[in-house]
Amino acid sequence: MPCGIFFHTKFQPGGWPRQGYEAQVNSTHKDPRKTGSVYATKDVGGAISKDYHWFQYEVIVKGKTVTMKVDGKVVNEYTEPDGAKPPKYLSEGTIAIQAHDPGSVVHYRNIMLKVLQ
Repeated sequence: MPCGIFFHTKFQPGGWPRQGYEAQVNSTHKDPRKTGSVYATKDVGGAISKDYHWFQYEVIVKGKTVTMKVDGKVVNEYTEPDGAKPPKYLSEGTIAIQAHDPGSVVHYRNIMLKVLQ
């Protein structure tokens, strides 16, 4: 099952986050949006990672630009257009880790956050 990492989002008690963006995690599920996609905003169509293999995933936000790296290689870059308004808006917020549905199993390790200047 696909899953993801939401960023610049906001806590809500239920449902999919309505604010922010999602960094997709998906190697082989039929959903065409694969790892490296800024979900439904700027998508990657080909599998970059393999199921059941650890990989390093970096989501870097500097100003209005999101850079996605897998194992140190830039796989996608998105620049938010001027005048962007919530709910999709790079400003501030939290992160959220997604397991797509109750049957999903996903493992993350060594999650690190760094404030960029």
